[in-house]
Amino acid sequence: MFQLYFEDQLRSVEDQFKNFMRNGNMPEYTVELFTPSLEEANQNGFGSCASVNYNPSKNKHVYKVWPVVFQDVRRAEPLLFHELTHMLDIEKFCSGDKNAYFCLRGYMEYHAAQVDLSRGLGTQFWDEVPEFSIHDKVNMYPDNLKVIDWLESTHAMARDIISKPDFPVSYQVLSGAIGILCNFLGRLSICDIFAVDADGLPDTLRDTTLERKILGEEYEELEKLFVNFLSDELVCRTFDPYYHLMMKLALRIH
Repeated sequence: MFQLYFEDQLRSVEDQFKNFMRNGNMPEYTVELFTPSLEEANQNGFGSCASVNYNPSKNKHVYKVWPVVFQDVRRAEPLLFHELTHMLDIEKFCSGDKNAYFCLRGYMEYHAAQVDLSRGLGTQFWDEVPEFSIHDKVNMYPDNLKVIDWLESTHAMARDIISKPDFPVSYQVLSGAIGILCNFLGRLSICDIFAVDADGLPDTLRDTTLERKILGEEYEELEKLFVNFLSDELVCRTFDPYYHLMMKLALRIH
């Protein structure tokens, strides 16, 4: 009974998402309810109330979601839209292709972050954002944040993880850290396109000295590509630098 109720809630959010993206080409998926692990989040340096697991061999999606977020669906929409964007991109660029799915993951996080910030700002369509200020509040779960605060917290989280002496301690931590950096770049791009005061962003948010030192030229190449809205051709150009970045860093896993 509870499972069906929350599935209906998510399907209703999906309908709004399709309108928001002007794209109804969503794949089939199953819904799995779960409770986030605080211990795991503390260990990895990050956690989530929702995620999408994709099995390219079976071409199946599982949308995992914490039922508590449906207590305030409106505020949870940026989070829920973020994960739905992953499924939309998988369906478009790499459905059933294990290698392409691996290479797409950088763009998936970049694009999903563009979508979640756009939704959090209350826009009608993801790529048509009215002018806003970096000091405006974003509607998000569990608490509203100013745009600038969301950018800074995302950036700080990623930097904290990659600057640890034992980074990367596991592939999960590696993938999560790079994903968070791509999230940051996605939200930063929305600010650069639409924020009236984007020039007022702190220099620390644009200084990538630490990232380039730890992650190398492959990350720098990704960063140059992750600007504005990407054409399909540019999305595919992100595959090689993301692949080589992850393969290089995976060799450092302790």
